Amino acid sequence: MTATFQNSAFVLSIGLVFTLIVVGLSRTLPSTMFNGLLAQGIPDSTARTAADLPPIGVLFSAFLGYNPMEQLLTPETLTALPDGGAHVTGHAFFPSLISGPFADGLAAVFAFSITTLVIAAVASFVAGSGQPAVSALGAEPAGVRRDQSEEPGAGLIPGRRVEEAESSGCLR
Repeated sequence: MTATFQNSAFVLSIGLVFTLIVVGLSRTLPSTMFNGLLAQGIPDSTARTAADLPPIGVLFSAFLGYNPMEQLLTPETLTALPDGGAHVTGHAFFPSLISGPFADGLAAVFAFSITTLVIAAVASFVAGSGQPAVSALGAEPAGVRRDQSEEPGAGLIPGRRVEEAESSGCLR
């Protein structure tokens, strides 16, 4: 049962982590992408359109190592750039462009993780140790009484039932 809860919690926590990263991305990604594209000489209207990418698409593009700028920007826009769009469509531009917003998303994840960790630690401290009392070796289990003169196990089965079992031939 514990393993089932752990598996469920793992799936939920991964979903929560991705949600928090996307929330962090969505706060600063549009303005960061817009300003980064403007700094490279992309026209205002084209930069605004490209900056409206959904954050989840940007996140998975980065995970897959894909730069979507070549598809987002028209060939005319790319050829109008001083380097013909080589820097914007290269391997370094897109990751460096989204690194700040991605760091914001990770900061949200770490803040949430630290908060839940502190809450769990306080709850654990308040609940106490929860350890059962340690019994001495050789102590009798609760509810079992036996005369010390009897051999071990004697008295655990009622005598009447033993006699019935012997008379029916079960204990031979």
